[in-house]
Amino acid sequence: MADDADAVITAVKRDWYGLDHLYVQRTGDSLFSRVILPHPNPSPPFAFLFEDGLNWRLDHIHVCYSHPPDYDLNRPYAYLDQRTMQRFVAEATTHLHRIHRAERQRRAGNAEQVTQSR
Repeated sequence: MADDADAVITAVKRDWYGLDHLYVQRTGDSLFSRVILPHPNPSPPFAFLFEDGLNWRLDHIHVCYSHPPDYDLNRPYAYLDQRTMQRFVAEATTHLHRIHRAERQRRAGNAEQVTQSR
């Protein structure tokens, strides 16, 4: 790995994006396929997200996942397997849900404070 870090990064990303594309192909009715891909970029849902950065990333996602990669997806995945990827997605989803819930509670608390101060 130390001899050619770029080759390792390329191989890992090939597995990562390959598994992503397999997911998109196999689950055409997923939330991603129904909400993210066909719709224009939303406004940032959180103040800490910059609109330019969010749009840049979502534009990349739209282009990347609207076109299949130029390599075989039905192959062994040496660096990242489907089980590991699913575990990562499940854990990330749990954390994002907690952040979203905390933000909703914070906003509700701010709205309540404004109402009480009137």
